[in-house]
Amino acid sequence: MEGQLMTSVTAPILDRRNHTTKTANLLGIVGTDVSVEEIQKLVPPYKLGVNGYSFIVDNNGRVLYHPDLRPLVSLQSISPYMQMYLH
Repeated sequence: MEGQLMTSVTAPILDRRNHTTKTANLLGIVGTDVSVEEIQKLVPPYKLGVNGYSFIVDNNGRVLYHPDLRPLVSLQSISPYMQMYLH
């Protein structure tokens, strides 16, 4: 998966055994990384006029997929930092 754009998806795992309160105990967090290419496969190829396109935004307004999505930094610029965590 070298050079692919990825996004992380996470969700809290809550203990909701006590349904009498609106709060829950945090048990942990589950997460995974998904390639943007896989998300792109979920977006139907709609033709939205001449210049239109579809994109995906989460409930917090973050763009998850956009046809012009590009990394904010190059892989070469973060390579030294990646090496610290891989070894």
